[in-house]
Amino acid sequence: ATERLFLPMLQTIMPEICDYWFPWEGVFHNIVIVAIDKEFPGHAQKIMNGLWGQGQMSFCKAIIVVDKNINPADSEMVLKELLTKFDITSDMTITKGVLDVLDHSSPVPNFGSKIGIDLTERFKGEPKRSDNLLSLKEPEMAHKQVSLPGINNSRYLFQDLFENKTVLNRIIAFSVEKNGDRGGRYFADALLSVTDLEGFNIFILFDDSIDLSNNSMLLWKLFNNVDPDRDLIFEGGRVVIDACKKLPVDGHDREWPEELIL
Repeated sequence: ATERLFLPMLQTIMPEICDYWFPWEGVFHNIVIVAIDKEFPGHAQKIMNGLWGQGQMSFCKAIIVVDKNINPADSEMVLKELLTKFDITSDMTITKGVLDVLDHSSPVPNFGSKIGIDLTERFKGEPKRSDNLLSLKEPEMAHKQVSLPGINNSRYLFQDLFENKTVLNRIIAFSVEKNGDRGGRYFADALLSVTDLEGFNIFILFDDSIDLSNNSMLLWKLFNNVDPDRDLIFEGGRVVIDACKKLPVDGHDREWPEELIL
């Protein structure tokens, strides 16, 4: 109800917003997907910054901007935009600011980094997206050959959304066991050096207790456990996202809350 009530109010300030959606896995304050009527270069970034300056929208940690022909509440449609358009090197805007008091992933309370992702069509004057397509003969099997200390399971995500094996982005999830010496950076360096994984460019790390077959759980952990500035590790057009519980080895000295289980 709050989502619907505030949409027309935001549209009085930013009339180019056609619709938006807060996926429930983001617990309202961690992600919003916004569809806009794009009219000029940098319009998506204008919307990101505008929303971060509006009341409780300032608490939103991630904003994804899509074109007006994309239904933001259609998760499959949005995922296809991400997998077929997203350019790791040019489509992310990372900034800092106030966060919701419930956010536990930032290094300090109530303040941390935020991310905006531009999935709109390019306008003249905007940087060209990469056209380096990923090609892998058998992506369904390649990751199953990986054997590294602390890595217990893996899953090629959203492969059912494609009819062919050549794509712009390919996402893979790993369940890992951290300890005092093995943090997110350790696993990022290890995975990015594996030849069999060269056909993947987006890696997401989850705690070993997480069921990798539960898409909703994976999204919940991704949206809630990540501080973009600290937990996104980039290398050569690829990125590793640490969606695990954070330890001091990760640069996180705050107490990590226990999960409530009903």
